[in-house]
Amino acid sequence: DPMTLSDQIAKLRTRFALRRVVFVADRGLLDHLATLTQNTVRMHGSTDTFELLTVPTSIQRKALDLIGVKLHM
Repeated sequence: DPMTLSDQIAKLRTRFALRRVVFVADRGLLDHLATLTQNTVRMHGSTDTFELLTVPTSIQRKALDLIGVKLHM
């Protein structure tokens, strides 16, 4: 959120005693991560549903590991 970016940088500097903070965004990686979906599935002839998460690619798994996100599959 651009409105809170300055505050977030200040928090990082204080928490980790940093003199410099550099943010790097990789639009391609963000677009790639955006392809992960969770679908609600209902079998034909049934009213029961279940959730189905797409299987992450190796790149998505590595990126999620690096930021500490665990998918419950």
